[in-house]
This record gives sequence, C-alpha cells and structure tokens, in this order.
Amino acid sequence: MKFLCYVRRCLLPAVGMVAAVFLLSSFSFAGKSGATGLSLLQGEFSSPRISGLRVTDSRTVLLEFDRPAASAECTVRKEMAQAGDACEAVWNDDCSAATFRLPYEMEPGASYILSGVVADRQGNTLTMSIPFCGYNARPARLVLAEVRNAYSSKKQQYEFIRLCCLASGNTAGFELVGAGDGEQCAYLLPPMEVRAGESVTVHLRKMRAKDGSGYAQQGMIDEVNGRMDESFAADSSASAWDLWVENEKSRLAPSDILVLRNKNDGSVADALLYTVPEKASGDWDASYAAMAQEVLLGGVWTGADGQPSSSRQSAFLAEGITSAAVTRSLLRRNCAALLEEYRSSGAASPASSAADWSVAVRSARPAKKSR
Repeated sequence: MKFLCYVRRCLLPAVGMVAAVFLLSSFSFAGKSGATGLSLLQGEFSSPRISGLRVTDSRTVLLEFDRPAASAECTVRKEMAQAGDACEAVWNDDCSAATFRLPYEMEPGASYILSGVVADRQGNTLTMSIPFCGYNARPARLVLAEVRNAYSSKKQQYEFIRLCCLASGNTAGFELVGAGDGEQCAYLLPPMEVRAGESVTVHLRKMRAKDGSGYAQQGMIDEVNGRMDESFAADSSASAWDLWVENEKSRLAPSDILVLRNKNDGSVADALLYTVPEKASGDWDASYAAMAQEVLLGGVWTGADGQPSSSRQSAFLAEGITSAAVTRSLLRRNCAALLEEYRSSGAASPASSAADWSVAVRSARPAKKSR
C-alpha cells in the first residue's frame, strides 16, 4: 500500500513532467526544422510609431513615423467639434512621412486634433489622436526679457516670465516650458497681436481663496482682447500685456533651463540657463538632459567662447536669487539693443549668453494699473 501511494504521489507526476518537456522540445525542434508542429512566426509585429508632427502652413499637417507606413485614414477637427474633416494622406518617397491637406485654413492658435488609423505593409495598425495648434502665418519675434522665480504669499506676489517683442505679429503657437517644472507644466500662449517694443508678462500662478469662494484677489485677467488695462491684480504691469496661468503650485526651479518654443515651425525661439553659484561647476540633473539637448541643437545659448552650449558651466550665475527674494529678478541687459537691431536690419542675433543677463533689484511691486 505504501508503495502504491508513493507511485501516485511522486513517480506519476515526475513522469508527466518529463513527458511534457519532451513534447515541447519536439514541437520546438519541429518548428525550427519546418516540419509539422509549432511554427515560429518571423517579421515585424509592432505598429509604426509617431516621431513628430509639424504644421507647415495654414492648411497642411506633416506627420512623421519612426519607420515606413503604408496607409492612413485620418480626420482633423477643432478640439470641441463633434466631427472632423477627412484628409487624404500624401506620402513621401520612403513612406516615413505623410502630409495631410485640410479643406480650409486653420485659425491661428486654435486647438485642433488629428485622429485616425495608420497601418504598415504587414497590417500592423496604430490608432492615434494628436492635438496641435492652428498655424500662425505671422509669428511675432519674441525673446525672454525677465524672470522672477521668487514668491511671497503674504504680498500675493508670485513667479512670472516677461517676454519682449522685437517684431510685430501674433503670439499663437509660442510655448514656455522649464526643465525644473517639466513638459506637463508647459504654457501655450493664447493668440494675440503684439507690436515691436511691447512686453508680455506671463504670471505663473492664479491663486484661489482658501475658503474656496473664488480667486484670492481680483483683477487676474488675460489681456487678449486688445486692451492693456484690464488686469489690475498684484504684479500687473501698466506697460505689458498680462496673462495668467491656471496654477497654484510653485514654478521655476532655483537652477533651471527655460525655453521659449515656436511651435509653428518647431524651432527654439529663445532660452535662459541659470544656476545657483554653489552648483555651477556640476552637471544638470538627469531630468534636464532632454531640454539641454534641445537648447544646444537650437543654437540659442552660447558659452564664454561664443559657441553653442547648454552646459551648466555656461549658465548665468543667479546670485542672491532665493524663493523669498521677490524684489530680485533675472533681467536681460540687451533687449533695447536687440530691438534696435531688428528695426534697422530686420534681424537680430538668435543666441544669448550669461553675459546678456543680470540680477535686478527693484521695488517690491511694479507699477500697478489704475482702476
């Protein structure tokens, strides 16, 4: 009896495992040799991936893939629209990019969505839905002019970035982003007309009242309707267009890479690299690497030797800049010179460096607009 129990509990399961291994080995061998049995599929089984989207003119969207595709059925619609317009794909020679032609002209800065299905020659498909901005045929020439990364909750003063307009145009498609905050905090400027010599101040916080009754202060108004006197909250400027970001969390790191992108053509319009002095000899954090590479390839920041750079050693030394120093900001020295250069020749140097920036000390609150 004990022997029979041993056979049931130990020997039979062991024999079964050996048989299973032998059977799988046979199938594997048969598949490799081409005999009847388990066949191993070969080829490409992943769908093409999107490597880029560019809006090339007021009616055209270019979609790029990481490898050749074969077909695409896509529509383009405004963000809030229920239905879109079908767009036929026109492929380049190696089928790594497709151009979609819209039946109408896009509204500058408006939100659109390209959606549909892309397939390769093997039948692998990719379903996509990609937001993009309407083409801006008259982009303004904007540069970073002032940055304050300090704040005071008591004084209701928070971080801001001021832009200087060198050439008149529209702000649609321009985006501000900092490496410290990350891509998820990128701010897309609304479409608005600005003239050469004017400034645009982007206030990076719009605080709400602690009791939930509304905003903490009145007058935080986006001046997108052609009037420069609408915003009257703290830090509103009497000589700039004021814009307010729907955000209550701190922005701008003590050491940072700030980028102004022109998403109309995919270029980097300007950048500012600054660091606290005690870390100036080190490297950027790993999370800053992608934006540092973007600045380097864009050629908008140079080192002491005048060559394109995005190293921490080339950054402006933000001495005396702390999170509580609301009377201090990073100020660009050469905005007036750049503006004059643009007026006289229609162009200006696309690159800046640490030598173009300084630490400005001013009154705790800029000129407030009268009501």
